[in-house]
Amino acid sequence: MKYSANITTKLIAFHERLAARTADMVDLEKLLKAVLGEVTTLVGASSGSIMVHDPALNRLRLYVSARHPGRIGGRSLPSGTALPVDEGIAGKVFRENAPVIVTDRTKAGESLPWKRRRGGGGFMSLPLCIQRRVIGVLNLNGSPDREGFTDEDVRLVTSLTGSVAALVEKGRLLEEVRRAHDETQRLYDLAVLLSRDEAVETLLGEALRKISGDLEAGRAAVIRFSLPSGHGGEEQPPEIVAAWKFGAEHLKRLSSAVGTSLRTELSLSKRARRADQLGGPPVSLPFRDGKQVLELFCLPLVTIESDSFVLCAIREPRRGDPEAARRHYRFLSLAARQIATALERAEMIEQLRIDKSVLLENALTNEIFLSISTELASTLDPHLVLRKAFDHFNKLVPYTTFTIMLFDEIEQAYHIIVQPSRRLAPAYLRQLREEVVSTFREYPAEPSIDAGRAPMLDVFHPQNPTPGAPAKFRQSMQMPVVLNGKITGMVHLSRVEDVTFGRSDFNKLSQFTAIFVTSIKNALIHKRTEKLAFTDPLTGLYNHRYFQETLLPEFIRSRRYDKPLSLMIIDIDHFKKFNDTWGHLTGDKVLIHVGQVFERSVRSKIDTVARYGGEEFAILLPETPLKGAHLFAERVRAAVEASPVKADGKTLPVTISIGVACTLVTNCTKTSDLIAAADSALYAAKDAGRNQVKTFESEHLEHV
Repeated sequence: MKYSANITTKLIAFHERLAARTADMVDLEKLLKAVLGEVTTLVGASSGSIMVHDPALNRLRLYVSARHPGRIGGRSLPSGTALPVDEGIAGKVFRENAPVIVTDRTKAGESLPWKRRRGGGGFMSLPLCIQRRVIGVLNLNGSPDREGFTDEDVRLVTSLTGSVAALVEKGRLLEEVRRAHDETQRLYDLAVLLSRDEAVETLLGEALRKISGDLEAGRAAVIRFSLPSGHGGEEQPPEIVAAWKFGAEHLKRLSSAVGTSLRTELSLSKRARRADQLGGPPVSLPFRDGKQVLELFCLPLVTIESDSFVLCAIREPRRGDPEAARRHYRFLSLAARQIATALERAEMIEQLRIDKSVLLENALTNEIFLSISTELASTLDPHLVLRKAFDHFNKLVPYTTFTIMLFDEIEQAYHIIVQPSRRLAPAYLRQLREEVVSTFREYPAEPSIDAGRAPMLDVFHPQNPTPGAPAKFRQSMQMPVVLNGKITGMVHLSRVEDVTFGRSDFNKLSQFTAIFVTSIKNALIHKRTEKLAFTDPLTGLYNHRYFQETLLPEFIRSRRYDKPLSLMIIDIDHFKKFNDTWGHLTGDKVLIHVGQVFERSVRSKIDTVARYGGEEFAILLPETPLKGAHLFAERVRAAVEASPVKADGKTLPVTISIGVACTLVTNCTKTSDLIAAADSALYAAKDAGRNQVKTFESEHLEHV
């Protein structure tokens, strides 16, 4: 668009003045006032306003105004007023993204949604856009004693709306950055305060005073709610843990007004994992203080045994700023986490103090438990964890057998592991198994033991090779093992001697089990995670990921020491027919069947058999030349052909095609070369009629 020399001069002067006034401004309101002042001066407007769209409310917020033309209830609109986008001229301009320009208000058409019509003068309302997105509206009013805006005025203002919109967006972004910086600084100061080495009540009191100041809240408190145990226990009244201008009368009023709903929410949170409400809709409740209705925020903190803690803040509602509740709730959510951490740390320190006093009662017990904790934390092998646990506990409580029964989630079965202190007769082990199983059936275990599948014993070597093998025990003691809130096992001690296990023995077993269960839980999780990460869930063989991770070091070793490494790629012939003709369940049976044949055929702990993908399998044969790999592949092919699959009363023949390649025959510079060679041989076997073995005997891969 070409401008006259007069317009160009005015534009240059406008931008110079505006740049000088707004260069260092970070306050959105001051920035917009400066923009509005320059625009009104430029075109000689008597008044005007800038309205910015609030996406959260879908309203136009009046950020700055100089005698805004709109009126509500006979009064001029104050700064900050939010107007619906479907009302008034500004709403029309925002919705339609089209300006409204009137040379004389008194002669304007009745179709325009005026709030007032008295007085003359021109009026223009223009959309403010950023990349075709309307973010607000600029309104300008001409003086009644002068003619309306000229075409030159309209062109001037229209040419400036992009710059005004950019400054509005800049101001809004600067305001968001400032708020985020202020919030981060307040949270940092709170974290520093709560980390001081002082009594938790003192720290919480100072923290609440700081939070109240940051939010301009009149009162704040951390309250403990003791929840009923569910076994007929009496409900205890709430208790103030720490407070700022929050006394017993406020607690009584809060408890009577919202205590029931709070207890219900806290009780539910103990049975289900609490959802992270950060950034969600604010939880704001009315709180009456005399004749005044205030705003109450309640946020749950940590749950320790039967007690739950709540952070409460009370303040006056923020009129004209609906987003204040959301911002303050977010800040309180983050502050609540820090306070919860401080409470947990205090509880942990207190528990450590109690544990220390208990351990100091017996120096030997303290030393042994420390040794147990250290050694159990040094391994993630479940059997090694068990062996170390058994060895150490015999120093605390003499026993003939230490038995543990646990549920294996991978094998979906219970296992009983026995550590004897001496050699035992078969009759002793039968008695032990019967008592362990029968006693465990009385527990509400998950899952329960199937009466028809009593687990067998896995007996470790005796700790001491003493002569004799007792046939029965006379005393026993047991304790359930709880993992993830469920009884999934049992610890059992037995003695040949007729010496009763006492309260001291039981306490030591309880302390030991608490330490031991954490270690065995971590070990089982590690074992399960490791198993799932590298195992194909259908066949139980290694998966493609494990195959690739095994292939690389074997390939490097083969090249470094010039040793043969052979690879078999196997494909089930006409596998699609099994799925299409007899269904996918039959197809799965075929995959499982051939996988079992492969697993029985390979060398244990030397060869690697894996499901490569779909109906393809791979077998890695270290230290095996091509000729030996070919003979092995023929045996595997023959074994599969000789063992058809039985499904739904039908006998289904299964055959396979195999491609074989070796690093000493084919020049492979990377693992993918070896795979490509074996894959090429597999395609040759399929092209030759399937149910056969082909080897890749070329030195180079150019034709693959």
